[in-house]
Amino acid sequence: MTDIIKTERFNLIHSGDDLIIFAYKDELQDAELNLNKIAAHTENTWERNRSQAETNKNTLQGKIVEELFIDLIHYENSKGTHSRVLSYITYDAIRQDSFHKHAPFDGLLFEQGNPQIDIAIARINQSIAANQYGYLDDATLDFCRKNKIYTFEIKSSKIPDRVYASSGHDPHKKSFQMNVISRLRQLDLFKYPKFNRKNGDIIHDAESYLNWVRENISSMRAKSDDEIIASEINSSLDIYTRVFIDDKLVSKTGRELFIGYLLGYVLGYEFYNNLNIMNFNSNKSQKAIYTTFPISQSQRFGDLFDDPRLWG
Repeated sequence: MTDIIKTERFNLIHSGDDLIIFAYKDELQDAELNLNKIAAHTENTWERNRSQAETNKNTLQGKIVEELFIDLIHYENSKGTHSRVLSYITYDAIRQDSFHKHAPFDGLLFEQGNPQIDIAIARINQSIAANQYGYLDDATLDFCRKNKIYTFEIKSSKIPDRVYASSGHDPHKKSFQMNVISRLRQLDLFKYPKFNRKNGDIIHDAESYLNWVRENISSMRAKSDDEIIASEINSSLDIYTRVFIDDKLVSKTGRELFIGYLLGYVLGYEFYNNLNIMNFNSNKSQKAIYTTFPISQSQRFGDLFDDPRLWG
């Protein structure tokens, strides 16, 4: 029998090192997520023809995933099994731009009681105020990093149709969920590179990306690959994860479910240990450029609290 753990607002199932967390949709409808304000200023990197309804739906999905992640942090803290207590605060909770600019990250992760958090938040908002696009400057990222205040990005993705279709006939069964996890672990975590995220028609791999940067970015002219990559790392966020969403399932009692699969995280610089630039095979996103990291090589969520690379 599968053990279901109740968190503050969700339900949690452990599947080895992976997590399945879910809620009934009718329990999420009253959440105040500033949906319309956020969606209006979400940067459409590649889906230029998305309707407002579709943008709202995708934004809502991302916000629910963020709340899911907050619940996981609180749950892990409540277990008392880690050497530190962590806090996660969303960017929306600290932003001072009245939701007028694109959010540069999803949240900040830090140890409870960190004396530099207020200074870091002030510096973040100063950096955003000085940049019309809502980007963070490298000096602010470096200040946060040195003070163990980590910028976090949570990607939310629908489970690919091919994964769902090949995982079995009954999505209520544990075997179906195990098959979904097995197939998802063959996919990648991803982020956008620093200098170009939109010219996937001419950039398809690391070599063509690095050459494009050298030829088109004045500050990178005549720079070596290592120098370009160092600049990428300096501007990268610190931690990335990806939550895969199943919002199709209806429980056997007739209630619609929102299910998230969280399979691990990666530190920002790890994307550059073996730089892989690719385009996703999709009509909507084929011109977008991503750098990827295999989910199969990522760290499990529970390691986040004691990861010596962060807290050592």
